Amino acid sequence: MPTVLPSNMSKDQEEAYLLQLQIEELSRRLRSNDLGISPNPEDRLAFLHLVTSDQVTESHPAGLRHPVSALPWPG
Repeated sequence: MPTVLPSNMSKDQEEAYLLQLQIEELSRRLRSNDLGISPNPEDRLAFLHLVTSDQVTESHPAGLRHPVSALPWPG
């Protein structure tokens, strides 16, 4: 796909083009398994700002953890 858009494209055509670029990028990432998701569950939780590794250790010294369904999801 070209990197310079023709000047005669309508707003709808520009939006469709940008959407197509996003679809292609996401498809490429899915095919290459480049999802940007850490294999470490604690990293995923910290990324979501739900529970950091320090909070898990402080609240559960024995290393026990609540199931993900019991965590407070942002609403």
